[in-house]
Amino acid sequence: MRVNNEKISSLQFLMILCGSVIGVSILDFPRIAIEKVGPDSWILILIGTIIMYLVGICIFKVLDRYRGYTFFQILEAILSKPVSVVICILFSLHFMFLTSIQIRIFTEVTREYLLYNTPSEVIIISMLLCIIFLIRNGIEVIGRMAQITFPIVSVLILILLIPLIKEMDITNLLPILHTPIGTILKAIPSVIFVFAGIEVTFLLSYFVVDKDRLRKKYNISLLIIGCIYLIILVFTISRFGIMEGKRIIWPVLELFKTIDIPGSFIENVEILMISLWIVAVFISAAVWYYGAMRLIRLIWHERGAKYLLVPIGGIIYIVANYFRNVSEIMDILNRYLMTVGIFFIIGLPVILLIGDSIKKRGGSSND
Repeated sequence: MRVNNEKISSLQFLMILCGSVIGVSILDFPRIAIEKVGPDSWILILIGTIIMYLVGICIFKVLDRYRGYTFFQILEAILSKPVSVVICILFSLHFMFLTSIQIRIFTEVTREYLLYNTPSEVIIISMLLCIIFLIRNGIEVIGRMAQITFPIVSVLILILLIPLIKEMDITNLLPILHTPIGTILKAIPSVIFVFAGIEVTFLLSYFVVDKDRLRKKYNISLLIIGCIYLIILVFTISRFGIMEGKRIIWPVLELFKTIDIPGSFIENVEILMISLWIVAVFISAAVWYYGAMRLIRLIWHERGAKYLLVPIGGIIYIVANYFRNVSEIMDILNRYLMTVGIFFIIGLPVILLIGDSIKKRGGSSND
């Protein structure tokens, strides 16, 4: 790992954060939201965005106090070294698991729509090799790729949705605010699935050169993510309705199947959508893979970093091949994110903020 490739700008941080969040979840989050609260599923996106904004307040209060510290050093300063080692190992396993799920879903979608007869093992290994080749050159390379690809992918996806406007049935979004508050509150944990990946903020902040702009870029990334999800959700419900939206496994891909571009100069629009989605998945998986390696590297104090890439890839390969089908994958992922995932995404920032506050009060008392 080259030292001079370990710096990114705040803009690259924003693009990496958006890319790491908008990956697999963009394909089926409309189905999950519709199953939970029906036509009021857009409320979940708004609530999730607000929750992540509050989580960001916790994160940046800690980061402002420990500016220039690595994630491991922050944990060590607040929670003690033994606890920080355990959390870093668990956090690394968390990123490995998410990467495995990401790559396996990528494999299933690719086999269903593109490479029908290609063995899953070949697709998984090819993806892992591409990711390893990218991240071996450091976070700066990931930042540059995200800065180039994410805006292009996002804009093209939104442009492709334009022909669907005339086919939208806004009445499918009615009745508005008809879902009981209790049902919405019970569905809130499921929205964590949409924002999985936001937890890389703690790791990426150390590499950002212009740290004064971090909080602003974080908030902008939440706005971008929330808007993209909201637009796609509204289009999906307006096009398919509630009942059909619940039954479709990949509603976003099916949504793009229905696009009829005037002049028919592009056929099979869903293939173009998948191509754009592959880029988003690649960025997301690369960031999580890098996060898993970086956390272990912090524990070892930078020693033997280059030797971690292949072993971690082996673990990810084994886990990715463990699942039997798409239904099992999505069920495990949803249950994981609504339990263990909540700890890393929401619980850990809150614990660090509380721990730091207790530490400051203890220091003040001693003084």
